Amino acid sequence: MTTTMSVMRRLGLVMLLTSLLLGCGTRGAISLVEGQQAQGTTLRSVIVATPRARAPAPEYFSADRDFDTNFAAFDVSVPPDRKPGTIRYPKGTPDSSRD
Repeated sequence: MTTTMSVMRRLGLVMLLTSLLLGCGTRGAISLVEGQQAQGTTLRSVIVATPRARAPAPEYFSADRDFDTNFAAFDVSVPPDRKPGTIRYPKGTPDSSRD
């Protein structure tokens, strides 16, 4: 019985440490690419509402908070194999037919 509890505790500790380490990883960034819609992609309009302060292009919004809600509209090129609700973060230069 104590051996089973010891194994369960170790397994729990390993799972906890793994989840903590995975939470520390960096996430990719969404890049803006002007005027590049690849063939076969679908163009979708997205409206953004944020409490972030406005910034000059190409950032559009900064990390600073604003007292007002700011709005923007973007056209997003969606690759043909993209499932709804998923984002594929580019590694290196974004490819609009894939990312």
